[in-house]
Amino acid sequence: MTAVSHLHDDHRLSREPLDPFFSKAGIKKVEQRVLERVQKLCHRFREMRGTGQVIHLFNAFSSLTAGINTSR
Repeated sequence: MTAVSHLHDDHRLSREPLDPFFSKAGIKKVEQRVLERVQKLCHRFREMRGTGQVIHLFNAFSSLTAGINTSR
């Protein structure tokens, strides 16, 4: 879901459901999991260094957010 609107009040209404995810508390909920995923991705990059293999960055960066559940 993307909150896009030309009118400020409309934008606020469409953005409102997303606000809890970007609050300090919302970010804190997922911070450790995101950090672990970034560390794992960096580890994979280091493993691939010098191998000549292509790393598809779309897939690599998509893996950072896939399956993050904020209800935990």
